[in-house]
Amino acid sequence: MQCKTVLKIKLIAIFSLFTFVTKASELEIPNTFGEGEATSASEINANFEAIKAAVNDNYSLASIALPAKFLGFTPTTFNQGSGFFAAQKMCHDWIANSYVCRPQEVADTPYSATAIATIIDGEHESAWLRSIDSWNPDYNCNNFRDTTNTGNIGYVLDSDGWIGVKVDCGTPRALACCK
Repeated sequence: MQCKTVLKIKLIAIFSLFTFVTKASELEIPNTFGEGEATSASEINANFEAIKAAVNDNYSLASIALPAKFLGFTPTTFNQGSGFFAAQKMCHDWIANSYVCRPQEVADTPYSATAIATIIDGEHESAWLRSIDSWNPDYNCNNFRDTTNTGNIGYVLDSDGWIGVKVDCGTPRALACCK
């Protein structure tokens, strides 16, 4: 009897966590127990597994909504001409699941000594950013494919924090990566 009361209290505490998630998954408890009814460890474990799965799913949903964070400059330069996916892959290879930042993502990131260290300690004075309008190739050095210094432009983040556009798409630079 006392074990069931403790179980109910634990379940209520866990269920209350779901009120903080805006797009919470539906939680279906596979086994219900009545007053004075005998239970088995496998039934209780199945209930906890259902709760665990729902919590993990809701954690994934919550982390999707978190704002991006500027991580720093890649340690190597990116040579334009390889294309957008190659640029994304370079960030991902440096830090798993990261990608080329947009200017606003860098501007919205709180100060990070770790990110700044990649700029100060690195060899690069600036890094390429992704265009504000991702699908406008004119502001991404033609989607990271332009190897010339004429015509197309690309967004750049300088080591002092200046964000602007450069016409020299053929210049190898680090990439500014976010996650």
